[in-house]
Formats: sequence, structure tokens, C-alpha cells
Amino acid sequence: MKSNKILWVHNFDTKFMNSGIFMFNFYKYLLKKGVKIDLYYAGNMMSFINLLKQLIAIRKKAKKYDVVHVQFGSMLGFLVRFSLIGLNLNKVITIRGSDFYRNKISGKARYLHSFFAVLFTKNSIRSYDKVIVVSERMKKEIIAKFSLYPRKIEVHPTPINVDDFDIKNSKKKKRVKKVIFGTVNINSGLKRYSLAMDAVNIAIKNSQSKYKIEIVVAEKIIHSKMKDLYNSADLLPMTSVYEGWPNVVKEALSCGVPFVTTDISDMKLLAKKSNGICKISRPDKFELAKKIEDSLSNSLSLKNREMLRSLIMDMSLENSMKKIIPLYSSFKN
Repeated sequence: MKSNKILWVHNFDTKFMNSGIFMFNFYKYLLKKGVKIDLYYAGNMMSFINLLKQLIAIRKKAKKYDVVHVQFGSMLGFLVRFSLIGLNLNKVITIRGSDFYRNKISGKARYLHSFFAVLFTKNSIRSYDKVIVVSERMKKEIIAKFSLYPRKIEVHPTPINVDDFDIKNSKKKKRVKKVIFGTVNINSGLKRYSLAMDAVNIAIKNSQSKYKIEIVVAEKIIHSKMKDLYNSADLLPMTSVYEGWPNVVKEALSCGVPFVTTDISDMKLLAKKSNGICKISRPDKFELAKKIEDSLSNSLSLKNREMLRSLIMDMSLENSMKKIIPLYSSFKN
């Protein structure tokens, strides 16, 4: 007899700061709401010995469940695909970003790693009953690249706990404007940290007579401290090459902080909904600087900040649960 319905298989190592925190937060929330889910950590996907062990271990574990939901593509999705061959259960996979988008700018080692990550994803997702992606843009691209049927794919942006964030109302005009570069790794070529800093420095030079700009990099700030940081901020610039759906944007918007970003994920859709408050830029330091200046020169009313918060309410833990439960329930046991 099966003890629980759903098993989440993941490879997020909790020894690393913030690794998989989005998944763990959603998992804890679902447990509190009475959803029966178990986690299974598949370990290091770079270890050949571990991969062999996991082929057997995951298969043995999965026999107790009705649904196995793999939380990442790449080698993990590929491994689970083979471990579940012949088992009568339902298989779901979530594709998040780096398991789909190719990293072509961060050196040979990362280029090769990215090449194989996407290759493993491509060669495994057709074996899953449902494919979850985190953005509308990714859905369109994955249909085009992997020739998947649209009805097989659902868009579920990774949820955040909007109750952990709020809007502090301040009608004061600030002489110092604060911008956050919200990455956990400034050395990642995909984040284009130097491009962001070049743009901000141009904006600093151009706006000296109007206001000062303070830059805060969130690289080493623990997640529990981020709410205070957002509430002290005026803008979130992002210069990534690609993103699945950046949680830092969701968190910033939930505190009423606008963004200026490159054309990543569903940012263009959100920018259109923001009545011009949020902006999209080409990866050009002068264009980015101009849009940063434009954003910082306007103090947002409480009404506009609340409107920004409303843009991501559909991605709350509660609303995300309302989408994932029907998906699981749609499978026949």
C-alpha cells in the first residue's frame, strides 16, 4: 500500500546558503496545509558513483508513491527518467532555467556543463506526464525547441511567501536613492555584474546635482534580512543574460520596488502591466543608465507601490497551491 501520494525528488544541497530555499519554503507551506508530500535528496549529480546508487535508490523509494515530481531537469531529470522505467506512477518535472537555457559566456568548463545540462533535459522531458515551467516565455521557447505539445506544459512560477514582505509607506523625498543588485553570486558571468555597475556609475555621475545613489549588493545578505533591504530601496536593476523567473524581482515587487531589467523571463509582460514604472532595456550601459535615472527621478506614491505588489500576488504560496493541487489530482491513481 502506498503511504503518501507525492514524492519530490531534488538535488538542492542545504549546505550552500539559500540553495533551493524557494522549493523548501513551498514544501513547508504545503505540509502545513495538509498536503502529503515527502522530499528525497538525490545527492551530488557530478558523482558517477552516486548516480549509480541513485538509479536503484530512487526506484525503490518511488514505488511507495502515486506521483513523483522532479524539481529540476538536467542530470536529475535524466536520472529519474531511467530509474522509473516500467513503474506505474505519474511523473512530473519542473524546468527552472539553467536546465534549459545555454550558458555560452562563462568559460569553457561552464559552457560544456551547460551544453550537457540542456542535452539531458531535452532527452528526458518527453518521458514525463507533465512539464512545469516557470514563465510564459519559457513555455513558448520549450515548445519550439523541444517540440512538446502545449497541453503537456503548465506555467507555475516559483512561489514566494508574500506575507514575509510588505510595503512601508514613506512620503519623504529622499536625497539618497538606494539601488539593489540582487544576486547571490556577482562572479557569475550570466548576471553581468560589471554591466550593472557601469550603468549605475553613469547614473551616479549624471544625477549628482539631484540626488545621491547608493549601491547595495545582496550577495552575502541572509534571506531573512532582505525585507528590510527592499523597503529601504528605490530600484532593482537586473542585467542577466537569462533567468527562469528571478525570485528577487518577486520579492522586490512585493515591497513595491520597481525594476529596470534586460529582456529576461516574463519581465516584459510585467513592465507593460506596471504603467511604465518598470522598464526593460537592451544590455547597453548607457541605455540602462538612462532608464535607471528615469526611475530614480520619480518618487512612487503608495498607490503605485501597491499596484506593483499586486503584479505578483498570483505567485503567492496560497495561489500557487491552488494550481499545483489540481495538477496532482488530475492523475488517475
